[in-house]
Amino acid sequence: LLTPCVPKGVRRVVELRLPLGARAEFEAERYLSSRGMSAVCRNWRDGGELDRVFLDGTELVFVEVKARRGERGEPFDNITPEKLRRLRGLSQRFIQRNFRTELRQ
Repeated sequence: LLTPCVPKGVRRVVELRLPLGARAEFEAERYLSSRGMSAVCRNWRDGGELDRVFLDGTELVFVEVKARRGERGEPFDNITPEKLRRLRGLSQRFIQRNFRTELRQ
């Protein structure tokens, strides 16, 4: 499992300097961790990127983080059918490369 990349006292200063997307990913990770999920991986890349992967009990949770400035609709509106297809493919490759198990379709 992941450990924080920055010492506790420094974290607040570092997070203020991060770009919007990185801050949103940090906040999403903090929120889901506070709900009992365990972070497994950050920014996994293989022909695309999985923002975060968590373990919720015995289930893997793949997280796509969307952040916006202002009020321009819901973040979920930016996940097109093509983006969803790519995320499914990435999540399947993540499982195959890291857990060596057969996928249920």
